[in-house]
Amino acid sequence: MCNDIILKVSNLIAFILLTAVKGFTTFNNKVANNDFLLETYNSTTTFTNVYLLPKQYTFGIWGLIYILLAGFVLYQQWTEKANNVTIHGVSYHFCIAATLNIIWLILIWFIQENEKLFIIIDTLVITTLFVFLYFIYDNLEEHYPPETLTDRIFVHAPFKIYFAWTFITLIINFWIAIPTLNTIIISSITLVYLGFMGLYYVDYRKKADLFITATIAWALVGIAIKHYEILPILAASSFSIGMILGGVLRYNYDIYIIYNEKGF
Repeated sequence: MCNDIILKVSNLIAFILLTAVKGFTTFNNKVANNDFLLETYNSTTTFTNVYLLPKQYTFGIWGLIYILLAGFVLYQQWTEKANNVTIHGVSYHFCIAATLNIIWLILIWFIQENEKLFIIIDTLVITTLFVFLYFIYDNLEEHYPPETLTDRIFVHAPFKIYFAWTFITLIINFWIAIPTLNTIIISSITLVYLGFMGLYYVDYRKKADLFITATIAWALVGIAIKHYEILPILAASSFSIGMILGGVLRYNYDIYIIYNEKGF
C-alpha cells in the first residue's frame, strides 16, 4: 500500500513539474519566438526548412496530451481497476518519461547557445523517451485493454497520443540532427510510410487504434499545409492522408455492418 501511494504521488509530482517546465518553455519570450515546437529552433537557421516539420499550430496537440495526462493523474485514484492499471500497467515508466521530457525541453532551451552539441543530445533524449512510452503503450495494449469508456479516455488515450506524437517529434529530431536525411526524396518516402503506418493502425490491426491514426494524420495535415509549395511533399502528404481517411471510413463501415447484422 505504501509503495502504491508513493507511485501515485510520484506521478502527480512528475506531471506538475512537466507541466510547469512546458508552460515556461512555451510562454517564455525567448522560446516563443523560435521555430520548432512552438517554434523552438531559431528561425534564422536552416531548421525551418526541415521538410517533415509541420505547421506551428499542430504542436498545440501537446495541450491535449497534458489535459489527458491530468485526467490520468486524477483517474488513478478512482477505482481498484484504475489503481491496478497505474501500478502494473504504467508503473514508474511515466515518471521516467516525464523526467526525460523535462530534460528534452530544457535542452531545447539551450540549443540556441550550442546548436550541434545539444541537438545530438536532444535526439538521444527524445529517443529514450520514445522507448519508455512504448513500454507503457505495449504493456497497456497487451495486458490492460480498456474495459470502460473512462479507461479509454483517461488511461489509453493520453499514452497513445503521447507515444504517437513523440514518434513524430523523434523523426523531426533525426531530420535535424542528420541533415542528409532532410531531402525531398527521403522525406516524401517517409511521409508515405507514415500514411501506411496510420492505415495499419486503423484497418489492419486486430484492435484498431484511432488515437494513433488520428495523431499521425494530424501531423501529415500540418506538414502538407506548411510545405504546400513543394509539390512532392504536398503529394506524399495528401496521398497518406487519403489512405488514412479511406481506412477510417472502411473501419466505420465494418462497424456499421456488424451492428446492422446484430440488429442494433
